[in-house]
Amino acid sequence: EQIKAKTLRENHRGLVVIASLVDETGQRIFGWDDLAAVSGKSGKLLERVGQEADNLHKLTDQEVADLAKN
Repeated sequence: EQIKAKTLRENHRGLVVIASLVDETGQRIFGWDDLAAVSGKSGKLLERVGQEADNLHKLTDQEVADLAKN
């Protein structure tokens, strides 16, 4: 689904939360249509969830090198 640049700038934390939170089967907990509600939550909460998502998705130096080869 295409998301407008303005939406990305204004709601980046909410987008990260929506893209990152899944249940035990791997299904997203929130849909893209939940963006306004999720983005309206506490900035501190969104930042914390976003930081955890970043920690889980970090690439190692070797993974970056392998991707650069492709």
